Amino acid sequence: MFVPALGMVCADPLVTLVDTAVVGHVSRVQLGALGPCASVFGLVFLSSGFVGVATTGAVARARGRAGGAGAQRRADEAVSDGLCVALAVGAAWGLALVALAEPLAAACGAAGPLLEPAAAYTRVRALGAPAMAATLAMQGASLGEQDAATPLRAAAGAGALNAALDLALAPGLGVAGAAWATAASQWAGAAWYLARLRGAAGPGGRGRGPAVRAVWRGWPDRRRLAGFGAVGAALVSRNLFVVASYAAMTAVAAGQGVLAVATHQVARAVFWVLSGAAEPLGLATQSLVARDAGSPGRVAVLSRTALAAAAPLGAALALALAAVMTLAPGLFTADPAVRAGVRALAPQAAAGTVMCALLSVLDGLNVATRRMGHVPWMNLAALLGTSAYLGGVVAAGGGLGHVWWGLLVFYGIRAGINATHFLTSPRGENPFAAPDEWDALA
Repeated sequence: MFVPALGMVCADPLVTLVDTAVVGHVSRVQLGALGPCASVFGLVFLSSGFVGVATTGAVARARGRAGGAGAQRRADEAVSDGLCVALAVGAAWGLALVALAEPLAAACGAAGPLLEPAAAYTRVRALGAPAMAATLAMQGASLGEQDAATPLRAAAGAGALNAALDLALAPGLGVAGAAWATAASQWAGAAWYLARLRGAAGPGGRGRGPAVRAVWRGWPDRRRLAGFGAVGAALVSRNLFVVASYAAMTAVAAGQGVLAVATHQVARAVFWVLSGAAEPLGLATQSLVARDAGSPGRVAVLSRTALAAAAPLGAALALALAAVMTLAPGLFTADPAVRAGVRALAPQAAAGTVMCALLSVLDGLNVATRRMGHVPWMNLAALLGTSAYLGGVVAAGGGLGHVWWGLLVFYGIRAGINATHFLTSPRGENPFAAPDEWDALA
């Protein structure tokens, strides 16, 4: 389940990485303009991600409780509700981005020669927001079913189309061409996915596609929306604080000049993809723990196994990231100064990747066990700590390398609070402990 889940969590970061690789060979200004845009669309993607996560949990719980028609009906409702919520969220973001493209780009650090291309990219790519959100819901449905192929196929197809259109449009149109490529590929990918899930609902059912289906089950009522609201409140707050921290780093980098923000964009695009590659472990943990919630012994084994896997996975991804940033920065830019800057940021990015892998498991357990009350204030504390650190960097005249150590501040605070939360869980609520160990935790 780990590999196909990459299609859900890495689709948007890969789009930004491909845009960066193509635009980076156009000009330093065009590449620099992508930095603030990445902050904007990182916010859109991460704030919409709760739809996929909530759909994953709802489908997994529907399948885990009972078989037969009742389980199928509940799963169908979860998919239908997920698509309704996703289209509403995506449409709202699309309208907001078109109307507020310039002030949003400016708020994320675009100024001077960067502002016009950044605003143009934002307006055009905003057209794909509803498709992006709908795809997240459908990917979540597949992962809840433990469908091992459909999310990866959808992401691979949309990614290949985006790369081809990028190469055709960006050399002549710059970042605006990259935005058109992204929006078109997102709609094509969503259409393919919907046709795939609609096919599963037709005659032949399972024989024609995955067991999870996209069928209309009416507008969701308050009861059916409750699960999306609970997960959304926790994950949106988490992701908003994550994006705010990244945006603060981008704004500080932009204040250091075009070279610094161009370097920052390349490094962040690589980091976002490879650090995000650990997120499927958290999604798999979430789906499996939610499915087996009635068996504490199984939950303990799954939780321990996932956490044990996180450290070597993070180390492997960190090595891959360091190799890309030190040996192959020329894939993303032809500018020698930008290449040198990217190489210098490899240690900070590698350390952050290891921490992201550990946090992915802890975040997945927060959602699966529905114990998320600590999440908003934890992320607020991480944002405040990071902002204070970045303020000190600016006051001391620190360079881009110092800015990037802010990653460790942000993730370190989150990891510490998350670990404390689980270690101090009351009797019977620690997912790492089997029933016969609860007395020792009391």
